[in-house]
Amino acid sequence: MKKSIWLLIIVLTFSLALPAQKIDFFSGLFGYKYPWAKYDQVTTPRQGGGAEATSELIKYREKSEAVKGLKESAVKDKFWAVRRSAVETLGKINSREHTGLFQDICRDNNSKVRTAALKALGDYKDPGLVVFFRKRFKEDNSYLAQAEALRSIGKCGDRSQLSFLQEAAGMTSPRDVIKRAAAWARENIKQRN
Repeated sequence: MKKSIWLLIIVLTFSLALPAQKIDFFSGLFGYKYPWAKYDQVTTPRQGGGAEATSELIKYREKSEAVKGLKESAVKDKFWAVRRSAVETLGKINSREHTGLFQDICRDNNSKVRTAALKALGDYKDPGLVVFFRKRFKEDNSYLAQAEALRSIGKCGDRSQLSFLQEAAGMTSPRDVIKRAAAWARENIKQRN
């Protein structure tokens, strides 16, 4: 039982800063000496935790500080998963004031972040963005982002986009992602119009 307490303490509270002092502190606190002969520690730089934290900020969307933090993370965070999570969370807020921000993020160096920004823009269902989506489809080098641009056209385009989507469906991509996105977009437009 006492070893399991130590494992919990190590996992939850130890960082790189002064592990020997922390061991002494918790030994005194619990009245039980550290049970192992040595202490090894491995850390990774800002993995998923930041992404999880940004997704939780949706609960505070009415607070300008939370939205400001999300915008900053979406643009400046060094880890792509945090940027993507911030974009996805801002997209759930569904505020048109983020249109320009999302358009800028469509040029992020990570395709997953660009794809999230394209999805957020597509969810606005704004016909005025069709030209932007077509341009992103033609200029982006990621088949995932290209497919999301096509789905976004399907969300906001009209029948005049059907021939463009048919042509796009002829492009090859892994697992036919582009072809399937174009087919979905065409069907969505046909059902709406």
